[in-house]
Amino acid sequence: MVYQQYTTAVKRAYRGRDDADAELERARGFREWLQSLAIDPAIRADLVEQAQALERGFEEVVRTAR
Repeated sequence: MVYQQYTTAVKRAYRGRDDADAELERARGFREWLQSLAIDPAIRADLVEQAQALERGFEEVVRTAR
């Protein structure tokens, strides 16, 4: 994955934090907003891919905290 470093950075920074759940919801909302933009689909796809990498990091942090 091209953006694996983003996922890893989120996991390192948010592991064990109480706000990881809230940040996951914010990351999802951000990705959904990006997907809704009426811009060039190729540019939008690149942005969404980056946002998904962040979202995955938060998902992994939240999942492992349970």
